Amino acid sequence: MGRPAGAMIPEAMRSARGTTSLGCIGNRVYARLDDEELYFALPGPRVAEVVEKLETIVEANRALETFHRQRRDTL
Repeated sequence: MGRPAGAMIPEAMRSARGTTSLGCIGNRVYARLDDEELYFALPGPRVAEVVEKLETIVEANRALETFHRQRRDTL
């Protein structure tokens, strides 16, 4: 979504899905949002589900990092 950035909140609630927004230039200036940043809204009832999946991804990435660092050292 573009502007207004606040529109992503009712959209996340309506769709029951995460919603992204780049925000309008006014919002970006006043909020001091860098060019590399954006907004992401999650519907409240889905937060626990997202956290659980993120925990799984973080754990898998830790294991894969160890594997790949060890493999890199043998190449």
